[in-house]
Amino acid sequence: MATKIYRNKRFWNKVKHEYMEDECTKKEICERHDLSLNTLNSRIKNEHWAKDKEEYKKKNPPKEQVFAEAKDRYDQSNDIICKDIGHTLLSKIAMSIDKLDCEDRAGIRQLTASLKDLKELRLWADTLNEIEQKARIEKLKAEAKDKEPTNIDINVSFTDEVEKLVNVHGNDEFNPTETTT
Repeated sequence: MATKIYRNKRFWNKVKHEYMEDECTKKEICERHDLSLNTLNSRIKNEHWAKDKEEYKKKNPPKEQVFAEAKDRYDQSNDIICKDIGHTLLSKIAMSIDKLDCEDRAGIRQLTASLKDLKELRLWADTLNEIEQKARIEKLKAEAKDKEPTNIDINVSFTDEVEKLVNVHGNDEFNPTETTT
């Protein structure tokens, strides 16, 4: 006769947390905590863990989704900051041009170099955006290849008139493309 093992509340809370987080499968949870699958399944059923898991998932989105949203916010704010810096630099360059003497060649060179730097930064930003877009497209293509095509079952039913024609002409002689009068 097998000995019954009593586990404390802290143990079951840890197991429940792993179940809720979808960190691993039920089988892996059982192996990790030396449980039988029947024990885990009965605990899930008796304590309504599945319902708790649904509520937990509604309140706590997957980590990947949270990271993606944070990255989007970061990218948007970063884009705004870059645009603000660019506008500020352009306005300062414009003010310097207004104050610059035409005879001050060193100042003109500095302003020209600043404008070239701004143009180069903008080109880098455009290049990085293009690389990111290509990476997204490649990821979508890879995901599309991983998905198996779905099979579609089609049922064709004939009306009584068609069945009568088949019976009259016999299966060998009947050509559905022929018209009858």
